[in-house]
Amino acid sequence: MNPMYTSLPPEPENTPLDRFQDRFEYLGRLARQPISTAEFSQALLNCLVRDIRARRSRVWQSEQGHWHQIAIAGEPPGGSNDSEITPGSASATGPAPVAGSASATLSSDATGVGKCERVMAEDGSVWLSLSIAQVATQAPSIVLQAALLPALTNDAHQARAKEIDAAAELLQAYGLLFEDHLGHQMILRLQTALSSEHQLRTFSDSIHSSVDLHRTAMAIVAATVTATRCQRASVTIHSTSGRSSSPNRNLDQRVLAVSGVSTLDPRSPPVRKLAKLASIVATLKKPLIHDGQDHDLPPQAMEALDAHLDESHLGCLLALPLELLRSTADVDATLESESEGLAMPSGAPVGVLLLEFANPSALHSAAPTATKLTATAAVALRNAAIHSRLPFRRVLSGLRSMTERRGLAGVHRIVWATLAFVFIASALMLIPAELTIESTGTLQPAVVRGCFAPRDGNIDDVLVQHNQTVASGDTLLQMHSPDLELELRRIEGAVESTKKQLIAAESARRRNLNGSSSGRRDSRDGVGSDSGGNHLAAEETQLQATLDSYLEQLSLLRGERDRLAIKSPLDGVVLTWQVEQTLRGRPVRRGQQLLRIAAADSPWILKLELPDGGAGHVQNARRELKRELDVEYVIASHPQDRLHGKIINVAQITSMSDEGPVVEVIAAIDSPPQGLLRAGTQVRGQIHCGQHALGYVWFHELWDAICLHLFF
Repeated sequence: MNPMYTSLPPEPENTPLDRFQDRFEYLGRLARQPISTAEFSQALLNCLVRDIRARRSRVWQSEQGHWHQIAIAGEPPGGSNDSEITPGSASATGPAPVAGSASATLSSDATGVGKCERVMAEDGSVWLSLSIAQVATQAPSIVLQAALLPALTNDAHQARAKEIDAAAELLQAYGLLFEDHLGHQMILRLQTALSSEHQLRTFSDSIHSSVDLHRTAMAIVAATVTATRCQRASVTIHSTSGRSSSPNRNLDQRVLAVSGVSTLDPRSPPVRKLAKLASIVATLKKPLIHDGQDHDLPPQAMEALDAHLDESHLGCLLALPLELLRSTADVDATLESESEGLAMPSGAPVGVLLLEFANPSALHSAAPTATKLTATAAVALRNAAIHSRLPFRRVLSGLRSMTERRGLAGVHRIVWATLAFVFIASALMLIPAELTIESTGTLQPAVVRGCFAPRDGNIDDVLVQHNQTVASGDTLLQMHSPDLELELRRIEGAVESTKKQLIAAESARRRNLNGSSSGRRDSRDGVGSDSGGNHLAAEETQLQATLDSYLEQLSLLRGERDRLAIKSPLDGVVLTWQVEQTLRGRPVRRGQQLLRIAAADSPWILKLELPDGGAGHVQNARRELKRELDVEYVIASHPQDRLHGKIINVAQITSMSDEGPVVEVIAAIDSPPQGLLRAGTQVRGQIHCGQHALGYVWFHELWDAICLHLFF
């Protein structure tokens, strides 16, 4: 601290006594105000130089064995500036205090104010020094000094002696005021320490009031906001907190609570960015402070911090790792280091406490308080995390709450309720019951054949109707194909043309043979005649081959035309509904199914669509029971009749239906009801999968859902 000289305003001579008394009353009130020692020292010196008419005065304070000036009043020596006033300087500035000599002049009473010492400086001025000790330690910590003007003559010096004695007594009175100020400062510090201890106890009581994880987290952020007056507080926890894991393992953080927010969406960008920042702080294992200034942070931490600040719109942040203390030595080290900064004990990681402020001054003033809260918060959060993983936690909590609310009568009810629960649970586990898997499907003939279009064309004639009995080979439909007819006409024309060409070639070859045998010719003419006959024979052979090809094509096309008459593949009944309205005059594509024919003597079967989730129970039952499973079904049109059958086949693939993924199951039916046999009749079936525990039979779907969505 660099003390400054304070020039005093001129006062009239012979200051009244009431003015002196007013200054004492003013200093007495000021001593009990929450101001610093330097401010009180300056005010006291301003009054002191007026009362004893000192040329200058000053106050020294001892800190860790070193003395330094905290206040100066009066005129500087020789017009010098403050830099010339140093402890232990020349006589012009007066003597510097010495701890040993000052302590020797303390009075024997319990006031802590020593006797006033007088020192003659080299310039003839008289320095009055008064030592004031702390009440608790009785060690000198404050020295008041005042410089009186020297006497010009011996007579003046003798008259001045009485004035010096009066000034010494007045300085002693000012020392009592200063001691009062020091005592009040100690009381304020004790009150602050007690308030801090009470605040810590209140914080601990509030966060340990519940062992529920989310309630504890909400209590931590609420108490932190109250204790530090931050704008927002958040607490996160390690994803595996409460389990045995390595303290050095880099674990992700999960946001548990944010002050002012009742419900958190872990997938929202602000929460995800907050969790990422907390994970980096937990990995670094040291506090992260951002007060708007540039700090030497790792790039990952700076990136996560900037991303979070963009979402939070608050410029200052303090992130503190919540770590468990390993031993009592860690507790002592933490308490000793609180005054030196944000020293954190290194222990098992639990979570991170994040505080956000609107300005840097609020952050720095709240940082020591927040540091004291971390150890207690870490213990509470760890206990809640362990408690949240206890088996039957909710049941035991409910029983305890009932006991606390209802007393002894409630205990009897709890005992009976427990016995009833045990009885019901035993019944569910010990009583056997038949496990049935429900499915839906249709009633169908076992042998069904389809009639398909042999090629593209139109349906010219429909010769059957729904539910009509037909014999194998009966014509059912007559198709017409314009493309086929056009191709037939073309091939037939080509056949006729080729036949005519072949007849002409045979006639030419015969004439050539007759002409060569009737007349005499020379050898050259004979050779030329034989060559022409060979050419005509070759042409005749080629035309015959072409004709044979056309005839073969014509035979194939006529066969395709014959197949345009759709015939029944077997003896049976037409299953297709509204054949006339659906097919007559309609264009069809090759391979399109036109009719369905059920065999007349075909047995009837069930085609069931089993939900994919129940297929495993059916397969396990077939493998364990080693027999075909029974099926009980009802027809939608006659639900009062319960019919029976047996599974004969289960598909090994899963297909999609309107209800989701299903597995097709084929079941043979026993003694089918003749009056109810209609292809496509809707049925609801139950597949019997053997004996299981009653609880599993009732709640197997719930158990399967829990295994699928909770354990996987």
